[in-house]
Amino acid sequence: MRKFTKFFILLLSITLFVGLVGCEKIKISFVNENEELVIGDELQLEFTISDSTLELVWSTDDDTVITIDQTGKIKGLKTGTAEVTVVVKGKEKYKATITVTVKEPPVVDPTSVVISGNPDSAKVGEIIQLSVSVLPAAANQEVTWSSSDAEIATVDQTGKVTFVGIGEVVITATSKAKTTIKREVTIEVVAPDPTEIVVTTQTGVDTVMLYEKLQMVATVSPEIAVSTVEWSVSDQTIATISNTGLLDAKKVGKVVVTAKSTVNEEIFGTKEIEVILPAATNLEVTGSYNVIQIDEEMQLTTRILPELASQEVLFTSSDDEVVTVDANGKVKGIAVGNATITVKSASNENLSKVYAIKVVEKVTAPDHVNFLVDAKLADAERFTKVTVGEDEYILGINAFADFDGIVLSDESKIYVKPGTYTGNLNVNKNNIEIYTDNKDKNPNTSAFDLIKTSYIKR
Repeated sequence: MRKFTKFFILLLSITLFVGLVGCEKIKISFVNENEELVIGDELQLEFTISDSTLELVWSTDDDTVITIDQTGKIKGLKTGTAEVTVVVKGKEKYKATITVTVKEPPVVDPTSVVISGNPDSAKVGEIIQLSVSVLPAAANQEVTWSSSDAEIATVDQTGKVTFVGIGEVVITATSKAKTTIKREVTIEVVAPDPTEIVVTTQTGVDTVMLYEKLQMVATVSPEIAVSTVEWSVSDQTIATISNTGLLDAKKVGKVVVTAKSTVNEEIFGTKEIEVILPAATNLEVTGSYNVIQIDEEMQLTTRILPELASQEVLFTSSDDEVVTVDANGKVKGIAVGNATITVKSASNENLSKVYAIKVVEKVTAPDHVNFLVDAKLADAERFTKVTVGEDEYILGINAFADFDGIVLSDESKIYVKPGTYTGNLNVNKNNIEIYTDNKDKNPNTSAFDLIKTSYIKR
């Protein structure tokens, strides 16, 4: 009986203890009755709770004034008042409420403005983004951006600067809260790098005469870009070029002219120029005779002006059955008749000359070794026969208008008719006699006729 009594008393004690514990009240409260903060600030709300193991739920009745997370940290959004409530999850009757007031931050005057991201110089066409800070950090951070010259650089209200012209520009950031507080940065704007170079010539042609000069032109784009270039040629044996782009033609051929940017070697332009001979403007054709015999050959000589022009010519005969001509201008009499040799410039088909040739039968040379020199024969046709006394002379064989062309034999006699002569006579044979109409006449008598005297000018 005693043991039963002790057991009952123990059981009753445990039941009373559990009942008392199960009925214990949860206590939760804020440390402060109210809280204040300014817009933008954060604040951790302080509270006490009798059981820290309990899970809590936080909320506000106006989330436009403040925000709150589930740790009780709040942030001010705008001026106003809001209530914050914390409850024990699952036991909503255990809660606490606090009033939070959000105020404007205290007015802090700016003391200085700092601009960052500004270069000392920039190129036209570039765009940069400037950053700004107003000190102290609590001061109003709003600024007004401006440019001293919109033709050099423009700036928008985010600080983005666009460089549009060459020169010096000042970019200013002015505090909106206090316009006397500002910061200026000076930037030197220079010409941009070129994007393209086109090489042409001052004359608009892509040829230059040998030994002449041609001014090359480099057009740089954009127009405002750095325009200086470095000139070069692909073959200096054909042409050389100066620092100013003046091309000097040295040899016939083709050469590539290059203009390279001095600020960006990857930007360059080229132009092929051909060095050519000057155009043929005049053609001269000469030959020893206009009359030749059958089977006689004669060399035609040509000369094209200017001297630097191509001297190449083309020969054609009007009648190959009368006279032929080869590529070198050697003609040959084929049959009696008349023909013309046309000589045409190979480089200028519009330039040509005609050389007339008469072909006669083969001429039999006289059987004597005497010669006749008569200035009056200068205009006579070659192979014209002239009889003096008993001797027959043939112009071009043993009759001449001057001494040139005479080939002497031993015992040759040269009868010189009155006239003036300038030709050369090579006397390389024996017993040569030269006489005039005054032969065997005494110059001191009237028989000597001065009019019939010949004069040889040396």
